[in-house]
Amino acid sequence: MKIIALSDMHGHLPRVPQCDVCLIAGDSCPVSSHKPEYQARWLDTEFREWLQTIPSKLTIGIAGNHDLIFSSDHNNGVSVPDGLRWEFLQDSGIEFDGLKFWGTPYQAEFNGWPFMRSTEWLQEHWANLPAMDVWLSHGPPLGYLDDVDGAPAGMIALREKLELMQPQLCVTGHIHENFG
Repeated sequence: MKIIALSDMHGHLPRVPQCDVCLIAGDSCPVSSHKPEYQARWLDTEFREWLQTIPSKLTIGIAGNHDLIFSSDHNNGVSVPDGLRWEFLQDSGIEFDGLKFWGTPYQAEFNGWPFMRSTEWLQEHWANLPAMDVWLSHGPPLGYLDDVDGAPAGMIALREKLELMQPQLCVTGHIHENFG
């Protein structure tokens, strides 16, 4: 199975090569405006058109901390447009071609952005999840591509969960200093 993974596009919509599954690990919306009304229009126009061009059998996406429209605490009652060509996961899963995918926007606390939670909240929240083959998260686990100015910024709760779950693949974003 060919999987293409993207994250932290911040409004830049790249050409995606042919794949079976395209994973989008959050921060899709442009950072030029965090207003939910702007994000709704952008998602309904440019993003909708771009999703249609992705040559995949399945596209799965989650929100990131800059995607305020997906957070009921930050979207001022503005709704995400219906009918986008992707499976949007917010602490939910989907099975495709024998693989179980799980997607979550939650990440370690950082400056009051959407989807930020304490380690204790994350540990309790993820405690009873079933095993998954592919984990899609905006924030990384502690110690994996999470270096910010020489210090780790990942989630201990996610690292612990992944060590127990042993997925085949974990795709994250959020930390711009570390990619790959």
